Amino acid sequence: MSTFISTENPEVIHSYQQEFQKILENSSRFFQQSDSPSQILEIFGSIMNTNITTNFALESHPCLALMSYGPDFVQALFENRDIDHSNSVYTQLVSILKQPQFAFTENDTSCNYFTLNGIRKFAQTGLLDGPYSYHQTPLPKEERRKSIQHILDTDMGGEKCKILKHSVLPETGIHLEVLSDYSVFLCFLSKEDTFMCVYLKETSIGQALDDYLSSLSEEEAVYTKKEARQILLGLLEQL
Repeated sequence: MSTFISTENPEVIHSYQQEFQKILENSSRFFQQSDSPSQILEIFGSIMNTNITTNFALESHPCLALMSYGPDFVQALFENRDIDHSNSVYTQLVSILKQPQFAFTENDTSCNYFTLNGIRKFAQTGLLDGPYSYHQTPLPKEERRKSIQHILDTDMGGEKCKILKHSVLPETGIHLEVLSDYSVFLCFLSKEDTFMCVYLKETSIGQALDDYLSSLSEEEAVYTKKEARQILLGLLEQL
């Protein structure tokens, strides 16, 4: 904020900077932020360990939990990736993906919105958007088939998978979750391939986002369950 103070008076600038710092310190209990993959995973892992569930998720491709056809999915997701499997970021991520809280359960009431272009990209290229787009090694066709078939076999993830007719995402690098306590987890990949995340614990923001995402189904912004199944079946045929 101090970059855009419209004055050159040193005393005024100093006063503004002090006030901005005070605001930041006072509001820090409402949010966490990080720009390193390790710290982001620590924040996300700590959220999951509190058993706070997800109300809505918004990203380019289906939730990885809903695509996970079994224990081998996580290994298939990364075994062909151009990463060091001993890297702490990789081991942390695998640990999170294998947590029971991450697995699909029929009692889960979450709704996962994703874009038509995102699922097409996954089916045609084996690549993911969002933070996972950092690693650009394609997932083999056979694994793509298993993942899409699993969504179909689980009745669109227990009717949790919703394909958006028109993307409300400003870019494909974003992963957004509104949690059951109305906190918000936003993780994205910048153009410089930098992971960044913000975790907001300010309930009015979370409630507003929750209301907005809830309204998408009511405003006919998504394909019907039948239409979505036809889209996924069509993608399977192309594979």
